[in-house]
Amino acid sequence: MKYQPNGTRDLYTLAVYDLTQKDVANRNVKDGTYTTSGKLHSQGIELEARVIS
Repeated sequence: MKYQPNGTRDLYTLAVYDLTQKDVANRNVKDGTYTTSGKLHSQGIELEARVIS
């Protein structure tokens, strides 16, 4: 979501995310090979404000 107040050059941005990655590559330390297994899950909020005076 982006918001720019009228009459200003300011810009506010909000991002909400919930990501899941399946079949993540895992390295076998014994022989250096990779296998696909497991999953990663990330979630969060990012807020950015660009204020110009």
